[in-house]
Amino acid sequence: MHRGVNVYIKTLFFAVLLLNLLAVVPVFAAAVTNAPPNDEDGEDVKPDKPQRRLSKKDQALMDIEKNRVKNKSELPLFKMVLIKGGCFEMGDFAGEGDEDERPVHEVCVSSFLMSETEVTQELFEKVMGFSVSSVKAPTLPVTQFRPKDVVAFLKRLNELTKGGYRLPSEAEWEYAARDGGKKMRWAGTDNEDALGDYAWFDFNSEASYHLVKQKKPNAFGLYDMSGNVAELCEDYLDFEYYKRSPKRDPLNERPSPWRVVRGGSLEYDSNRVRTTFRYAYDPKLRFATIGLRLAQ
Repeated sequence: MHRGVNVYIKTLFFAVLLLNLLAVVPVFAAAVTNAPPNDEDGEDVKPDKPQRRLSKKDQALMDIEKNRVKNKSELPLFKMVLIKGGCFEMGDFAGEGDEDERPVHEVCVSSFLMSETEVTQELFEKVMGFSVSSVKAPTLPVTQFRPKDVVAFLKRLNELTKGGYRLPSEAEWEYAARDGGKKMRWAGTDNEDALGDYAWFDFNSEASYHLVKQKKPNAFGLYDMSGNVAELCEDYLDFEYYKRSPKRDPLNERPSPWRVVRGGSLEYDSNRVRTTFRYAYDPKLRFATIGLRLAQ
């Protein structure tokens, strides 16, 4: 009798346990069924919208931003604009320039990126940790640098972003300023009466340089290519270079006492803020009217 009771109790215990397990299984199954899809489980999960390929320009900008975040450089945002390469007649196409702007000659440049504005004080100081400009404001162009400051700035910027930044060549600069080599005497316009809409020069600058992006851009979306501050290029200056310039991606690397500066500045008249005007930068001096623009 005692043995039979024990068997009955054990049987009842296992029966109750089995019923409890059966009650849990549907709940667990429901939880699995209602779980969100996991991309890693091999299921074919389709996005809500079809994915599109980034343009070359957008991809370049995305890569810059990814590197900026990855390197935690926290740099001020700056935009690089895609300049699609092509061939053009470089030099004094209008017949109103100086001798060093001639002869007009065919040049072909490869596609490249150029910053939409001159390098600002904010960007320079964030990269370098010090200021070189006497008149200070975050979005004023950086000026009064020494050549070694430019070299160090580009080196440090590339360390922070892996961006491959550099100065533009003289040919790249003119091609971009002229909307891809069009016959544009000033960046953004060929009409002198409209120049004040695009450039700060002696007529409207009140002898001061101005915050970037206050005037209209040219067709590429580049601001202040004519006037405001002149822009340093990679080339050494040779007044005879156009007579022997190569056709493809010219860059004068033959050392001389001067470097090429383009675009003219706030102090110059309309003739000297033309897209083909060239003049010299003396690296022994610091200029309050010379800045720089990035290329890539």
